[in-house]
Amino acid sequence: MATIALLEDEQDLREEVAAFLSGRGFRVLQAGSLAEFSTLAGLARVAVVDVMLPDGSGLDAVRMMRQASPRTGIVMLTALGSLDERVAGLGAGADHYLVKPFRLPELEAVLVALLRRVGRDWVFDGTRNSLISPDNHTLEL
Repeated sequence: MATIALLEDEQDLREEVAAFLSGRGFRVLQAGSLAEFSTLAGLARVAVVDVMLPDGSGLDAVRMMRQASPRTGIVMLTALGSLDERVAGLGAGADHYLVKPFRLPELEAVLVALLRRVGRDWVFDGTRNSLISPDNHTLEL
């Protein structure tokens, strides 16, 4: 299945989500901070992003991803659930906004729906100077 970039600073939740999604056939790239995420974001067709992070806002990650790759699917996954916060997340470029606590099958359903829209393309990894095929094979350049 597809590669998912997961940005969540709460380690237990990040590992629980990653284990669930991996068990469903996804390849999950994990990050606990914006700094870690910046190296992973371009490797996935879909990202799951928390808002409150130790080194900034997940909204910044969403804006960066949307600018770099307009077709990337983005799901905000956060405890911030007011109407203004949801609108801000969607306005920053997220496709979906799930509020914690959430159910893992719902997250999976949202990801599958996003993948139907974004499809799977070759992805350029500038940090490794390589291309990643839709079936996750790496071609060194």
